[in-house]
Amino acid sequence: MIALKLSELCSHLNNAKLSASLDGEDRSVSGVNTIGDAVEGELTFLSNPKYLAAVSSTRASAIIAHSKVEIPSRISTIRCDDPYGAVTLAIVTMHGHREHPKWGISRGAIIDPTAKIGANANIAAGATIAAEV
Repeated sequence: MIALKLSELCSHLNNAKLSASLDGEDRSVSGVNTIGDAVEGELTFLSNPKYLAAVSSTRASAIIAHSKVEIPSRISTIRCDDPYGAVTLAIVTMHGHREHPKWGISRGAIIDPTAKIGANANIAAGATIAAEV
């Protein structure tokens, strides 16, 4: 996990064609969390208007929100027309991509001898792979 200034995050978003701008203080954030669970030093986001009331009580240092949504001035805001896309990129930028476990092919898998299996495949016990797949 890395810490980023909000202006740096805006640059990443703009480079990804998500057209972001910063309203408020250029704070540093090192994580992403929900509106209700976020604390100081974390970023949250608002896309669904039904969560707008929760914004007033969030402890997040910053929020990603649509440009047309009113956010209290105490919260630094990254304005973006695609909050879901922006928060996804923020998570990947700060936390990296999730590593999937690699276990190979289980002895409990049933695989037809004519099936073509990739070199790095993960096939769990109980899975069945038919002929000529």
